[in-house]
Amino acid sequence: MVRPFGDYTLLRRLGQGGMAEVFLARADRASTGPKIVVLKRVLPHVSRNRLLVELFLNEARIASRLASPHIARVYDTGRVAGWDYLTMEFVLGVDLARVCARCRPSAAARLGPGAVVRLLADVCAGLEVAHAAVDDDGSPLGIVHGDVHPHNVMIDFHGVAKLIDFGVAQSTYAAPDAAPRGTYAYMAPEQLLGASFDRRADVFAVAAIAWELFAGRPLFRRSANYLTVRAVVEDAPPPLPSNLGDAAPALDGVLARALAKSADDRIASCGDLATELQGVAARFGWDTSPHALAAPFGELFAAERTALRDAVTRSGKASFEDWLFDLAPEVDVSWLLPG
Repeated sequence: MVRPFGDYTLLRRLGQGGMAEVFLARADRASTGPKIVVLKRVLPHVSRNRLLVELFLNEARIASRLASPHIARVYDTGRVAGWDYLTMEFVLGVDLARVCARCRPSAAARLGPGAVVRLLADVCAGLEVAHAAVDDDGSPLGIVHGDVHPHNVMIDFHGVAKLIDFGVAQSTYAAPDAAPRGTYAYMAPEQLLGASFDRRADVFAVAAIAWELFAGRPLFRRSANYLTVRAVVEDAPPPLPSNLGDAAPALDGVLARALAKSADDRIASCGDLATELQGVAARFGWDTSPHALAAPFGELFAAERTALRDAVTRSGKASFEDWLFDLAPEVDVSWLLPG
């Protein structure tokens, strides 16, 4: 499926959402920066709707202003033959949904509770940068990610979590849109109900992910969307499992406040949520250093890491990017791609 696209060569199609298709791409004319990127290109029917195109470009406008090791970078935007596109950092790793699927009975049990707190702290750090962003005049941009869920959190093979997909983010750049956008099971009640919302909606989403990582199952997801919405709006989070020992009630208290139905009753910021989770970890002696996540994560995906290292070594290339840059299109690399 290799074909040219402006200054890029599309190497492999990674997937498709409601607005765009996603490719692994080679930057053919890049003198600096990465040789391998992710290229998102609007679908033909979307390109005819300027409001939807603005929503797509909103991601580039927002993410390009955010500098954090916990946010995937956006490099370029443009239009080729009527196709709007953006390019962003290719994170060599897996998304959090894939981590959850591999961790039984839960991520906390498989990786360790300290590793889970480290991962959540990384996500919170990225969101804090987004929430604090200002424009060139120093005025707050009012960025809210608005769609924090396991598929939008990547963990690279060094064990560092990165946020992706600011496509539905709220900000001063965003085009007006009355329809709630996001993933129902992780949206705050006020966001789901179409009311105004702020950074505390992202606090709610991170807390829903936290509960899932400790409990081993999604908190609010139900068999139908209307049941999921009802659960988000009405259901209190049940107690975490007893295998967390005395830490369970302490975590329950933090997450209950982060998941408060009213934003006014909720923990005020992602930074405060991270501080409270790290406080619980310190109380129970959990290691929340970067190594605490990197080591068990590396073991969990040891087969993929070994296969990648061996493939690069056999090729004689100096780096993963060089190997992938020259890789024949018929070679299957689905095992190392996100998702």
